[in-house]
Amino acid sequence: QYCHEVNCILLLNNVYLIFSHKAGIRLGGSGSRHSTQKNLNVFFRGTYDDSFPEGSLFEDSELNHWKRLIFRSGGHRPDCLPKDEFASELVSDLEVDHSKYRYASTYLNGEYWGIHAVKERLNRHYLEAKYNLPRDSIALLGNEGDLLDGTLQDSIDYKNLVDFAKASNLNNQANFDTVTNHIDINNFTDYFISEIFLGNADWPNSNIKFWRKRTRSNTQVNAGHDGKWRWLLFDLDGSFGGSCNDVYVTFNTLNWALRDDASFDKYTALFRNLIENDNYKTDFVNRTCDLVNSSFKASVTRPKLQNVKNNIDLDINNHIDRWRYPSTANTLADRYNETPNTDQWEYLTAQMDTFLIRRPHYVRKHMIDEWGLSDSIRLQVDVNDQDMGSVKVNTILINEDLEGVPSNTYPWTGVYFSDLEIPLKAIPKEGYRFAEWIETGNTDQTIYITLSSDSLFTARFEIDPDYEPLLPIVINEVQSSNGDTYQDEYLAFDDWIELYNPNDTAVNINGYYLTDDTSKPTKYAINNDLIIPANGHLVIWCDNENEQGLNHTNFGLNKFGDFIGLVSSSKDFVDSLSFGPIYRDYSYGRKSDGDVEWITFQFPTPNAPNEIIQSETIPSDLVVYPNPNKKGILYFSKEITGAFYNSNGAIVLRFESTQQFETLGLSQGIYYLKTNEGITRKVLLTH
Repeated sequence: QYCHEVNCILLLNNVYLIFSHKAGIRLGGSGSRHSTQKNLNVFFRGTYDDSFPEGSLFEDSELNHWKRLIFRSGGHRPDCLPKDEFASELVSDLEVDHSKYRYASTYLNGEYWGIHAVKERLNRHYLEAKYNLPRDSIALLGNEGDLLDGTLQDSIDYKNLVDFAKASNLNNQANFDTVTNHIDINNFTDYFISEIFLGNADWPNSNIKFWRKRTRSNTQVNAGHDGKWRWLLFDLDGSFGGSCNDVYVTFNTLNWALRDDASFDKYTALFRNLIENDNYKTDFVNRTCDLVNSSFKASVTRPKLQNVKNNIDLDINNHIDRWRYPSTANTLADRYNETPNTDQWEYLTAQMDTFLIRRPHYVRKHMIDEWGLSDSIRLQVDVNDQDMGSVKVNTILINEDLEGVPSNTYPWTGVYFSDLEIPLKAIPKEGYRFAEWIETGNTDQTIYITLSSDSLFTARFEIDPDYEPLLPIVINEVQSSNGDTYQDEYLAFDDWIELYNPNDTAVNINGYYLTDDTSKPTKYAINNDLIIPANGHLVIWCDNENEQGLNHTNFGLNKFGDFIGLVSSSKDFVDSLSFGPIYRDYSYGRKSDGDVEWITFQFPTPNAPNEIIQSETIPSDLVVYPNPNKKGILYFSKEITGAFYNSNGAIVLRFESTQQFETLGLSQGIYYLKTNEGITRKVLLTH
């Protein structure tokens, strides 16, 4: 398909410049091709601009550059605005991948093209970038298992899995486990709950994508690298009841997800068979209640809708003047003669607001009707002191970070079903311990309740008299140029840092973060159990290969100097280190474990106590690198003061007490570096 070269200008609210880039565009989408405003696939590659600068487009995106984007119109008819993007915003805290987006006023070659949603494309390139995957490791399928990217065997494997689910009794836990060993069940559950709550009528017999990394199933690696199938949420024009120009709050998406007639069977087979497992059905219903009590609660969703509407309102009149949509007219002739107005826009957003208020009731009603559940009940949980601990209800931790909690957090109320078992867990904060559930006197920290009426459960915490504060975990040693010092489990000589636990008890750092960027403290999440033994060490590989395991990060270290930070689950920096150049196969570490003094080690000590070996000699000679220099920055092995001379003997730069300086402003050629100590080095600039 021919790609048209254009200059794209995106403005926020038709006023503030987001970016201006050369790009190639092609028509995208399916139904939108017969609409007035088109979907556009936009490419930044080849003769176009290569990519975006870091952090220039989407807030909170895991990605920082894009070579292809979607400029999305309002849908297969522009009246769908803003259903698709708003629906994806509602699931932003769930375990389902979806496109980041922002609305922008679009100009192509200087001509106004109305409001577009600028979005990431959920394709192989997205998965490669987000999960740091090799191209040939991705299996991407659609609908009932159609091959989108990968090999034919990927499609065969998935269809064989579905056939097993259809042929087996999944109420048998062994059979159920066989299936769920191949899918990310938490992702699958949130995906189906999202589609059902959103009332997507253009699903489940279309608009399905799922993927896996082509590898053996492995629970000891991060999500996306475990070889399990994961579902993507996209193309949500049909949400809120299925009609672009109206909203239907009563639409029973659950019924569609369970349909087994000829036009639906191959799309719904996996879910229909999994839900036959009684335990999973309970988990599914309770998780639905969790989300309806938090992320899908009207007090959460309605302000989000209002914020979207407010942003679009700033340019909606220009947009309607350009495309005559949204429109109350039903024919082209009527729309041609219609005076552009915002009546349909106001009607549609008002109906969406009503949907958000009433939808939780209908989602619960549909589950009652489908599965014969008893009536819903109100569960209230409380704590005697919020500074001492909190309560986890099923999958949601009730604290100030949970969407939809009251301003004072406790007491918290959620709606659940009276005939289903619900787990409650009391979680004490550091320095406190759980004592009892006040209403029952039960002293079990985790209880499983089945209620017959509205009930209150209060966790009582108390000071732990045996508590001894733990000393903080520290960064103990770092190696940023590992030539042949220490190999990881894949026999690679990668950069590493060592953490040290100064306590007499083991510490689990599940929930901590590592980062090489102070502005992104949660860059790498440690979201599985990683135990540091008492007075022991743990090596974390900083190799930008987090697919290799729980102790491999999504960033590397710069051998010319870098920053590393250890961040607690409360997102506070526990320890951090800024370091300069480190010689190849040397390390930089605390003089002894946990010491405040840092030194260079000729013989690194990964996973072992830091100690100086008597034969160690640290080079004292001045090393200037890289030389020849085309990086634009010249580094020194130690702090120096002096001047930089050109080949004619003229001083072009003076420096004082530094270990680096920029050379980009200097012409190519031979230069001489002279220090106040009388040391001279010849430098070749090639940039």
